[in-house]
Amino acid sequence: MWLALEENPSILGGKLCAAVRAANGFPEDARASLYLVCSLRIGTKAFVSGYSMNLWQESRESSAAEGAIPVEFDLPEDLPESDPDITSRAKWCTWDLVVTVASTTATYRGQFAVPVFKRDTVARPGRND
Repeated sequence: MWLALEENPSILGGKLCAAVRAANGFPEDARASLYLVCSLRIGTKAFVSGYSMNLWQESRESSAAEGAIPVEFDLPEDLPESDPDITSRAKWCTWDLVVTVASTTATYRGQFAVPVFKRDTVARPGRND
């Protein structure tokens, strides 16, 4: 399974729009549980110990459409953005999408790191925002 984002990255205060795809598609009877969570993670330099605190979470159900699972979430505006450089930090924020897809023939499960940033930190080539 893989996650195909419509916009990379997603923007706080906007929408996360994507599709979960599988090499051979999903069966037509597939039902998906989608869980998006923003977490603050605190660890040691060696990442051996630490903890995680969920700052926000939302879940929903979806079904297969044209062999893919559509994903759509409204993203709050007032949360931290993804931290692209976690190796140099003691605290960092992650956005993760957990997907469980069940059908009469198989069950799939995947977790995807989702890039989520503030609008003013995203440089988009060719745009004058």
